[in-house]
Amino acid sequence: MEGVYNKALEAAGTKQVGVLATIIRLTGSGPRGAGTKFLIMEDGSYEGTIGGGLLEAEVLKKAKNVFTTLKPARLSMSLMGKDVAETDMICGGDVEVFFEPLLPNDEDRIGVLRKLVELQKRGGSGLLVTVVDAERWGNKGGLKVFIDSNGERTGGLGGMKNIEDELRRTLPRRLQEREPGLAFFENSTGEKVELFVEPVLSDPFLYIFGGGHVSSQIV
Repeated sequence: MEGVYNKALEAAGTKQVGVLATIIRLTGSGPRGAGTKFLIMEDGSYEGTIGGGLLEAEVLKKAKNVFTTLKPARLSMSLMGKDVAETDMICGGDVEVFFEPLLPNDEDRIGVLRKLVELQKRGGSGLLVTVVDAERWGNKGGLKVFIDSNGERTGGLGGMKNIEDELRRTLPRRLQEREPGLAFFENSTGEKVELFVEPVLSDPFLYIFGGGHVSSQIV
């Protein structure tokens, strides 16, 4: 995901609008798993892949509507037969994709992107949580929060502090499980809110100093 997050942050810095497409549900077989991200820019360029073939074509088509409305959207598809371009892979699963507009004036979301890029460079872990009830977004910007392993929060879920507190409480378990997925939580008024919860864990770094035979064998 490093290229996607870096590109999204770069686009925000140059005041470009982007659309971030994320697979939020996959049942059966598919070319990419839940949590896969695909960034589409207004000029038609993109970073990453959602899996190619018919699915990616439909995602690119749907993204055009999101650029027009600047509102989030969802797309559900059933993959039948050879829906992946230039491969012999047979896909027979159901997939759902969430689209979120990335606006250059959404400071909360930019803060989340910065945190993710920093985590990938320096190491660490946390939960990336996105409200996927598209109608809840309104004109509030992105309902998205990143909670690091120390419980520090960047971004927010639009005042749903009780849900953020619950996520913080269950963070160790969710990081241990490592599985992204959809989950329902109740807000302070008892309404159910659907979230996509993604554990984010960077690869550890090992620095080896020296160029002798011992260092060579360690490498």
